[in-house]
Amino acid sequence: MVSKRDAGKGVRGSWVALAPWAATFVGVAFLFAIPTIASALTLPYDDTCPVIYDNDDADDMYTDEYLLSLASAGNITLKGMITTSGGWSQPSFPDPVFNYQWDLSGRSEIVGKALRSGMTNLPAPVAGSGVALVQPGSGIIEDTTPIDTPGAHLIVTEAHNATTNQPLVVVMGGPPTTLASAYLLDHSITNTVVLTWLSGGPGENDVRNFNDTANQWATTIVDQRFRVVLFGPVFQEAALVDKSLLTNLPNTELRQWMIDKRLPHVNLPGGQDHDGPPAITLLRPDYILTAKTKSVGVNGDGTLFLQDDPNGNILMVTAADQSIATTEWWRALSNSAAYGNNPLPPTLTPYNGSPLAIPGRVEAEQFDYGGPGVSYSNLTLKTEDEYTNRYVTTFRVTDSVDFDLVTNTSGYAIAVTQPAEWLDYTVNVAVGGLYSLDIRLASLGAGGTFHIEFGGIDQTGPLTVPDTGGWQNWQTLTKSNVTLGAGQQVMRLVMDSSGISNLVGDIDYLDFSLVGGVSSNPPAMSTNIWEVTTSGADAATLFVSFNDDFTLGGYGIRADCAGVFNLSGTWQAVGTVGILGSMNEDSGCGELPLSLSATVRAGRSLKGAATAGAVVRKWRGIPLSSLPDLSGQWLGEARDKKLHLTTVEGYDFVARDASPGVFDIVDMATDSVVGCAIVTSRNQVRAHVIVDGRDCSLTGKFNSKRRMLVLKGVDVAGHRTTIQVTLQ
Repeated sequence: MVSKRDAGKGVRGSWVALAPWAATFVGVAFLFAIPTIASALTLPYDDTCPVIYDNDDADDMYTDEYLLSLASAGNITLKGMITTSGGWSQPSFPDPVFNYQWDLSGRSEIVGKALRSGMTNLPAPVAGSGVALVQPGSGIIEDTTPIDTPGAHLIVTEAHNATTNQPLVVVMGGPPTTLASAYLLDHSITNTVVLTWLSGGPGENDVRNFNDTANQWATTIVDQRFRVVLFGPVFQEAALVDKSLLTNLPNTELRQWMIDKRLPHVNLPGGQDHDGPPAITLLRPDYILTAKTKSVGVNGDGTLFLQDDPNGNILMVTAADQSIATTEWWRALSNSAAYGNNPLPPTLTPYNGSPLAIPGRVEAEQFDYGGPGVSYSNLTLKTEDEYTNRYVTTFRVTDSVDFDLVTNTSGYAIAVTQPAEWLDYTVNVAVGGLYSLDIRLASLGAGGTFHIEFGGIDQTGPLTVPDTGGWQNWQTLTKSNVTLGAGQQVMRLVMDSSGISNLVGDIDYLDFSLVGGVSSNPPAMSTNIWEVTTSGADAATLFVSFNDDFTLGGYGIRADCAGVFNLSGTWQAVGTVGILGSMNEDSGCGELPLSLSATVRAGRSLKGAATAGAVVRKWRGIPLSSLPDLSGQWLGEARDKKLHLTTVEGYDFVARDASPGVFDIVDMATDSVVGCAIVTSRNQVRAHVIVDGRDCSLTGKFNSKRRMLVLKGVDVAGHRTTIQVTLQ
């Protein structure tokens, strides 16, 4: 039937809003056609009916992605996704349990990729049957023992929420075992379920499709107990999906998966969405050109056949319009609304939803999501039909990284590692300092080398995988004195050279333990705040501290005034201390030098110069100590003498844990940071504060007896501003 949403309209208005980048497609003129539904065929469902999708593999077609795009755009109500395997085996898949687990994992991972691509309103896939139904000795359908699965119960639940006139539509591309089991669990669902299925064929009366024979007894049940629409004879009229054109879809992690997916032993997807015909008719019933009403019969040997029957329960599609299927498929996947009108490009996303914690354990297999070239690089594309001769598990099957089971823990390790491969992990280092790193690894024969980077900098140097005597003989390799800065950052595990097996080695996990951030022979001026004044072009005053971050045998440098400068560098630990490092612009400070060098005299002064092209800046610094504590609630007035405005503000001066004498200024009314302050040993205070939306640079003196602080200066417009606050 024509959709209730489109009755009287003739066209689907929701199809008008094609993505603006659709116009860039080359040679795909059908994308711009606004279809008109003019089908005389009446189907027992339309796009207002609830839908459940049930299939086996997801890497040999594009039907998953098509239905996900419809659901996200609001074109259909997708109630669930089920993975079903009939328990069949063949030379390429000798282990049916492995095959089912691969399919189950793959479908869940595809939904994850879709969500990270900007799609929404997607159901979490559930498990259907992984084995076949067995025909009872009586030959009576109702005597069959059902296979009780979450998928079967989902069908029963949604069937009870449906009606005969608006039934639950089960779109199927694999064996019907789960639907047949749902019937066996509850016979009453037959009137509120319609099966639309890639089944039947090759002739219009044949029931010899792969999906029919994978679990023939289940096929017998559904073909006799449900209203069924079969699409087997139009298998080759499925939507054309040229992989070379997929790059014109929005740049997302889902698109990259569609480009990479393949099942070589059957040469699929092969440029078509072969499982897609039943799904296409949800929005395009005019895809069907001709169909005949049939009923099913059973031969003496138990095989099935179809026969013409004007009162039959089966509609066999005998001809279809491939151009309509192709147009509809590309429309759905290029529809901006499917991505929330904001397609998300592939980006690093932590495996568990939040950065991995350091100190702590980083499981090697828990690298970020993002896809090839974003979160990992692997030289070999992983496919399902290679598991018999490669270390492939059913873990993260849609990411082309090889894994092996760690037999003594039932966990996973990265395996079959080769030079030039890498993996990225978003981590959060709680405390900057010196770490000890323990790496659990294995190799049959002498392994290769690898290293570990943080923020793009090699922090370990080359690490060599020893001969552990076997791929399941795990040993611990320890690397001492690994320096890490604090904060969220990207850790990259990089494979450098191969061993005698032509592989680097298997890696299970990496344990980071904090040793400490303080050198055994620190410079005398460590952990002091310094005020440094520069002269020359873009002269400025900044505040730095020489903290406890152990870096290359010395001490790191960091800025302590928010929004002013961000310095990094190292100290030499002997003789006249030299500062060798870099400066990077933080915000609104003008162009800063890319290098600096200076000397420090035993905690008394700092002198040096910095260059940026032809510009030379001179540096002079004095250490600050004996700083008063300003933390607490301060209340007072901010006055603008020119504008004659007075506001009463409540402030908190909140000390930063790692920065003595440095404070965030928090507005009590909004609980937000509105500035920062530095306090000198002479009770002098320098501050940057936002007052009534104006950025003010202020200086003043802390009166310890009266517990009062008066700050004066000008705002960005040159207005004189005074803040007088008292510690409460």
